[in-house]
Amino acid sequence: MMIIFSSFQFSSCSEDPIVPPPAKKQPTAAFTWDPNGGYAPCAIQFTSTSQNAVDFTWDFGDGTSSIAENPSHTYNFPGTYTVTLKVKNGDLQNQRSSQITIQRPFTKANLTKVVITKMPFLDGTGAGWDPFDGPDLFIQLLSPNPDNSVLLESGQIANLLSSQLPVTWNLTSPYSITNFADFYFIQLMDYDAIDADDEIDYVSFKLDPYTTGTDAFPATITKSQNGSTVTLHFNWTY
Repeated sequence: MMIIFSSFQFSSCSEDPIVPPPAKKQPTAAFTWDPNGGYAPCAIQFTSTSQNAVDFTWDFGDGTSSIAENPSHTYNFPGTYTVTLKVKNGDLQNQRSSQITIQRPFTKANLTKVVITKMPFLDGTGAGWDPFDGPDLFIQLLSPNPDNSVLLESGQIANLLSSQLPVTWNLTSPYSITNFADFYFIQLMDYDAIDADDEIDYVSFKLDPYTTGTDAFPATITKSQNGSTVTLHFNWTY
């Protein structure tokens, strides 16, 4: 009897090597903000410039927080606040803190000077305010509607010519405004010894729009209205 042995060759199937996930990178917290402080209430835009960050937790230092990457936050009260940004990437984390100062808003605007840079030298009919020469200009500060009483009045500039502009009225004593929501008026007048004085023009202003934002409580405010341009100078106090 012949015994035949067969030879079999087995090849093993090796599994693909297991590739570990990439190691998480250490995050680094960093941020900027705009504007750099201001007067309460003040809206601040925060922008994260962090590296390798996945999760964001902001502490604005006034008892409020956010998990947005680039949040906006309004500080309603003056003070110095410590803002902290904590960032994470898995189990890795990092944080950064900075201080922001929000100032107390001014409560009084002291008008110190009025500068007229443009005004009409002809009336509605196309005639001059005076028959033979320029207007005898004087300037009035009027109270809000509906009263519109004269609060202050400048001296006269006789026979004013357009080439003499700008004209400056330096108030002897500053006039203090405390209600920023009211409209006040700068009125330009032509003095007439025989007839009633002529109203040349007026410019209205209120101060509410100038108490917030990046340029709050400016030293000068320029208003153009009707045919005139007026620059108001203020000293802001409490």
